[in-house]
Amino acid sequence: MVISPLMLLVVLIAYVVVQAQTHPSYPTWNPAYELFPQTEVKPYPDWVFAIIILLCVLPVISIPLVALYKLICCRIRKSSARTDLNSYCNDGFEVDTREQKNQRA
Repeated sequence: MVISPLMLLVVLIAYVVVQAQTHPSYPTWNPAYELFPQTEVKPYPDWVFAIIILLCVLPVISIPLVALYKLICCRIRKSSARTDLNSYCNDGFEVDTREQKNQRA
């Protein structure tokens, strides 16, 4: 419940950091280049780099956000009422022991 989502979040952050450290570039054929028959390597502008990072992060960011929402929602419902069961929360699958049943009776 905690370790797997936390590890996935660490992998996502590490991926974004690695991608942010390597600034992408593209080869161009520039006749004014001093080594003309070879292609000149130019870096992408910063605004293109920001779009690249957004395209990497936006599709995946919903996963940790929904997990965080469900975690918070489950905690709030656990403290408020036990009769309103959430199908995504494990509280609906708890089994009462004999002692708990005897105490209620």
